[in-house]
Order: sequence, then C-alpha cells, then structure tokens
Amino acid sequence: SKDGIDFDSWTFSPVFKPTAMAWGPDNRLYVADVSGMIHAYTLDFDNQTVLAEQLISSVAGRLMLGLTIDPESTADNVILWVSHSDLSQDNGAANSGVVTRLSGADFSERLDVITGLPRAIANHATNNIHFGPDGQLYIAQGGNTGAGAANDGSSEFGSRPEQPLSAAILVADVNAPVFDGTCTSEMDPDGSTMDTTGISARDIPCDVQVYASGLRNAYDFTFIKNGDLYATENGLGVVGTFPALFPDDLSWNSADGCEGLIEGSTAIQDHFPGERPDLLQRIMQGGYYGHPNPSRDECVFFGANPTVGKDYE
Repeated sequence: SKDGIDFDSWTFSPVFKPTAMAWGPDNRLYVADVSGMIHAYTLDFDNQTVLAEQLISSVAGRLMLGLTIDPESTADNVILWVSHSDLSQDNGAANSGVVTRLSGADFSERLDVITGLPRAIANHATNNIHFGPDGQLYIAQGGNTGAGAANDGSSEFGSRPEQPLSAAILVADVNAPVFDGTCTSEMDPDGSTMDTTGISARDIPCDVQVYASGLRNAYDFTFIKNGDLYATENGLGVVGTFPALFPDDLSWNSADGCEGLIEGSTAIQDHFPGERPDLLQRIMQGGYYGHPNPSRDECVFFGANPTVGKDYE
C-alpha cells in the first residue's frame, strides 16, 4: 500500500513475450504478443481467475509491438488498432512497418491503414500506438541506427540509414475523409543508402507527419490528463555511430549537413558515443531529443553544445 492505494497482484496464463495491452469497453483485457497474436481475456477479479480467453490471429506471424482501442469502440463493437512489422528481430525487412485496423466478427476485418513505415535491421520497429486527445493516432517509431548514422561495421544495425519517418513520434489523422497512408518512398523503396554520404530519401509521400524527432527508440508513451505527452526512450546499449559533420566537427554550421554513413573501423570507433541511459521524456511538438537523422538534417548528437569542443566529449 502506498498513499492510501492498495495493490493486489496475481498472475494467470502466461503470454509468450507480451508487448502491449489495452482495456476494451467490453471489460476485456487485450494483450499483444511478439509473434502477432492478440489475447482477449475476460477476468474475474474477485476470484482472481480467467473466465475466458479469445485468441485473435488476424495479424499472426508479425512482430507486433503496439495495440490500442479505437475511441469510437463500444462494448458491442470493439475496434482494435495494432502496429507490426517483419517478424525477424535480427534481419528485419526494410519499410515493413504497418498500422492495421481490426474490426468485425472475431476481428476478421483487417484494414492496413498505414504501410511502408521504417524498420531497422535489428528489432527497432514501429512501436506502440495511442489515440491522442485530438483524436489523431500517434505512433512511436524506432530509429534504424544505433546513434544516428549507418555504418559498414558488424554492429547489429549495420548499413541501413535513418529515414524521414524513423526515430520519431509520428502523428496521423487516420479518420480524415481522404487519408493517404502509403509511406514507402518512391525514391528509396528498399530502405537503402541513396548516395555516397549515406543520406536516405528525404520525401514523405504519405499523410503521416513527424510530431517530435530525435527519439532513438521510444517504445511507448502516454498522454496525461492535461494533454501532455510523455515517452520512454531506450538509450544506446550497443555499438552505434553518430554522423560526421561537414566540413568537420569544429567548423560545422547547420547549413553544412552531415553524413549518414560511417566507413572503416577507425571512423566507427571515433563516432561511437558509448552507452547512453534510458530516459523518460516530456515530448513537445516540434521538439528534437538528440538522436540524429541526416535525412531530416538533424546532425548533432544530443547536447548540440555551441562551443568549440566536440559535443560528445
């Protein structure tokens, strides 16, 4: 008990690697798992038992990291939204991020509303999703790199660059009368490096927008009662590289741009900032939170300290 609130915990039928959950207006707990299955539980809290479990397989076989309830749902008509991508966690297919609406009997009516969202080679993907106070859908989108730049070394992220919609909190007015959710760039359909500096395509061909940027891997977020948005941020825990600045670190200005590809073992080591802490961030619209993305001309890793010294020292 803390501050007059009593907690009584109990466990039941374990879910294989649960990733997200939400309460439905039908008083069922919906739980997504890492393999794309959704478990709908009817619970008896008085006796701490599971009365029923429904397995929903409409998106089975995908890496499902997000689940939320449509605000228009009723007890008799629950509508689920889920985010998912290629199932592999170490060789993920580029641009495989999808946001899907599930409705109808047994949630068998599947509509992929947003497609072509970024996906890292590793397990950074399209993470959790929630509807905001404005009725729009917000999406936590993981970054493609460890620290903002791709590299040709043996890191788990490899040479897939950041993209205009990666490493950000995104927002989409999915209920707009005309909404285009086809987000795969025609310039970069394979999610690969587009030029010698490692810059990916800069265009966003769909109606999904960047709400806040520079978030390496915001896995989940929440809106509190006053409407403010808070997100968790997974800091760098592996080898990652930050971008190289033009013409160099000490004489750079914001108009010069930055490189998205780091080549060679020495360069990789010189651009490794070391491990970073996990953070809880208050997210402001238009804010930049430190994870570079050369395709958006976001070049400086974290501090952006305006001194002659290197920011990472």
